[in-house]
Order: sequence, then C-alpha cells, then structure tokens
Amino acid sequence: MSKRNTLTSIDVGTTKICTTVAQVSNGGDIRVIGVGVSKSKGLHKGLVV
Repeated sequence: MSKRNTLTSIDVGTTKICTTVAQVSNGGDIRVIGVGVSKSKGLHKGLVV
C-alpha cells in the first residue's frame, strides 16, 4: 500500500477565510482534495468575526 501525506493550509484575511486540503503521493504528485471559502467581517481583539 502506498503512503500518502496530507497538506492543509488556512488563510485568515480581513474579508474572507480560505482553506485547502491536498494529498502528496510517494512520487511527489500533489492532488487537491478540498477547498473552502467563507466570508469574514475581520478581526476584533484577536478573534475572527
């Protein structure tokens, strides 16, 4: 069975939050398996609102 590594990313901005999930195969190929975007009103006292 081949081993796969999972990569994730998150970008918290003032107007939106974006995420990505990808798998990396043993051969180094990257396959995006998920993407998400949500609106944000920004940050207030260190919290996403």
